Amino acid sequence: MPGFIVNAIGAGGSNVGGMPGKKNPQATQEYYLIFTWEIPTLFEGAVDGPLIHLKDATLPTFTAEEDSILAASLNYKWAKGIRWDDIKISWYDTQGLISIMKKWRQSIWTQSDGLKVGGHYKKESQLDYYLPDGTSVVHWRLINSWPKIIKHGEMTYTSSDVKLVEVTVAYDWAEENQTIGSYKDRNNPYGIDDPSKPDIAMSQPFINQQIDVVGAIG
Repeated sequence: MPGFIVNAIGAGGSNVGGMPGKKNPQATQEYYLIFTWEIPTLFEGAVDGPLIHLKDATLPTFTAEEDSILAASLNYKWAKGIRWDDIKISWYDTQGLISIMKKWRQSIWTQSDGLKVGGHYKKESQLDYYLPDGTSVVHWRLINSWPKIIKHGEMTYTSSDVKLVEVTVAYDWAEENQTIGSYKDRNNPYGIDDPSKPDIAMSQPFINQQIDVVGAIG
């Protein structure tokens, strides 16, 4: 909140949490700036799948389904199964990207072929969260993910807003890793701090709205 410092130091050196006070040098000062969703091998024969810069994204969570038994007037509960909840992601529409999503959706079902087998459309994808310096601090692998719902705006003359694509993603389970690397790895193999390649480093600013679809449709 404005005017408050997390992990502040109050009178006498006490930690007063969110109360106004002296700033703790070890308090977290960074914030998330960039969120991306990547499907590395979306289509057979593709070199790289789409790398999408997101507007919003929900994090993977799971729900523990429970079972119980009544004994000695007490209800004993335990987990009998885990169900990973769908996530919702959105981004501003870019020419060509919605075609890729539609092609992925067609690998699930078509009028002529009906439903396809899961191995045909379930892919590993990943969510990455970045700090302003381009460091990836949160990385989620979505195992066997697929687009459950794809919404790509409405046809209207009443709004001039950029079209928004919203996708509900189903997956079997997710894995979190908080030690990944940097945002520059894909677009700038030399790294932004490499003194031997300053021109390349400066030509790849990490704040952009470009979408990498190299080889996505082969």
